[in-house]
Amino acid sequence: MEQVGAELERLREIDRNQVWLARSNGRMRLRLGEMFEKFVAQQGHRELGFSTTAAYSLERLSRPGRWMGEARTVARRVAGLPRIRRAFDRGEFGWSKLELLCRHATEDTEVKLLRVARVATVRELRLAFVAGPAEENDPDLEQVSLVRSVPAEEAWELEATLVMVEHVSGGSMPAESVEWLLAEGLATLVNEAAPEVSDISEGLARRAEESRTHMRELAAEHEEREAEFEPDLPLFERVEGQAPFDWDAPLPDDPYELDKRMRELCWALDAADLWLGKSLDRFFSGRQYERLGYVSDAQYCRERLGMSRASAWDRIALARATKKLDRLADAVHQGEVGFSAARLLARVVAPETEEAWVERAKVRTYKHLREEVQLVEVDIRHQGNGADRSPPDQARLDRWFDWQRSVLTGEMFKKAADTGEPVQISGCAPEPEAGKEGGKEHEHKGHVDVTLRVPREIATFWQELEGAFRRSGIEGSFLGWLCKSYVTTWLPHLGKSDKWEHIYARDLYRCTSPVCFKRDCTAHHIVFRSHGGGDQHWNLTSPCGPDDHTDGIHTGRIRVTGKAPDGLTWYIGRKPILIVRGREKELV
Repeated sequence: MEQVGAELERLREIDRNQVWLARSNGRMRLRLGEMFEKFVAQQGHRELGFSTTAAYSLERLSRPGRWMGEARTVARRVAGLPRIRRAFDRGEFGWSKLELLCRHATEDTEVKLLRVARVATVRELRLAFVAGPAEENDPDLEQVSLVRSVPAEEAWELEATLVMVEHVSGGSMPAESVEWLLAEGLATLVNEAAPEVSDISEGLARRAEESRTHMRELAAEHEEREAEFEPDLPLFERVEGQAPFDWDAPLPDDPYELDKRMRELCWALDAADLWLGKSLDRFFSGRQYERLGYVSDAQYCRERLGMSRASAWDRIALARATKKLDRLADAVHQGEVGFSAARLLARVVAPETEEAWVERAKVRTYKHLREEVQLVEVDIRHQGNGADRSPPDQARLDRWFDWQRSVLTGEMFKKAADTGEPVQISGCAPEPEAGKEGGKEHEHKGHVDVTLRVPREIATFWQELEGAFRRSGIEGSFLGWLCKSYVTTWLPHLGKSDKWEHIYARDLYRCTSPVCFKRDCTAHHIVFRSHGGGDQHWNLTSPCGPDDHTDGIHTGRIRVTGKAPDGLTWYIGRKPILIVRGREKELV
């Protein structure tokens, strides 16, 4: 009995430390939100050379724009609720309750709601606030894996089609691209399929309209969205090598100083997040929360830690990925690699390539690093354990960009239709051995496993549409038909814009600023025409307009010199904070 009591007390101590960590992280996030609110109000991101707050957040703070936006919203709301703010600072409750309270409390109801919050669970508060958000463990929000074993050429066709979907939709996220693809397939099936498909359920027909509406809403949001231990350290006021953070110091007015303060705080937050992830990994693996009376990890996260299950598992995922990657973990602790960049690297890094990737991350913007990680991910999907996981050299990147260009201009699909050749990458990676994937024999010769991570609702949509396709009597595979229906609809619209089409195609129809993710490109003369610059290929590049072009370059917040496409040097910020020569970045 003494041993059981000792184990339970040790478990409670771990729990207390995790709560302390979570509350400390929440306090840091609120402080970040306050600084970010002032920074954005001053248009600081534009002064520092960024077209959107999301792009700034990823590059400078290594945090998704939506995450920072939520912190900013909470900070703005809680500014008028001093009692709730003081209770949160004292650690009386976590971020989840703070978010709920500041959404619904007013100056008149603040005291009453604070009394309720001290004794109510997060779930009870959500039920009390009818307009509250869905539960974090809502099954429709859960990510699930769709796995299909398909011929290698169909896997490449899907890869190419999803690149086209992202281009046509203006930069959708992977799960959104799958929904775009399904919505287009459903429209084709309803309008053109054989009579046998007349038994499509009302639910599937309704989903078609819902998907179209959802896609329109997402497209409208993209402009704004582009316009993601030592647990007893007290409140993580410092990490090794960093000066103590003064919580009570007034916020500076200078955006450059605000940028510096936010980066310092994110450094401490990154280290704290990694420590919390390591502790929660052990805690959840043994289902230790059940011994403390919680029925699930979601309930423990929500009620005890004051954070969503997804947020907790983000930290666990990075902690697990760095278990055998000491150099990557050290880079996070030392502020060399931020949280979001580390999450990127964890998807492709192997122990033998760890040092090379960390060094690569230190000299790449987040945008360029993501491009290189995506290339390696494609190789891993199609080559398995035989894929080259090292950071790609320029020749390998050039082949990858050439392939994307042929997709975005439609040349690859037109050539495939004319010659019958399969859609695939030419020369980016070795061809897989027949009948093998990652050194393991497949049941079907020349097949590979395609895995798509999507919300459960989209997975259900896929399965329903796949069933309707099979009942329709259409020949061929569902995946092949799905890709063909999308390509047939949108291929005629590719490769047509204005007289600068050849420049946009060369630049992959993306903003060429190394810190911008937008796609609404415009042609810019590197040597201004007013200074004698002409329309030569090397004197034209494709920043987004009007943000980077008119509001950035032509106001002096961004400068670009050199010769396009590979000899450009970008100076980010009116007083440059970042210089990017080709793909090499230098912090100023």
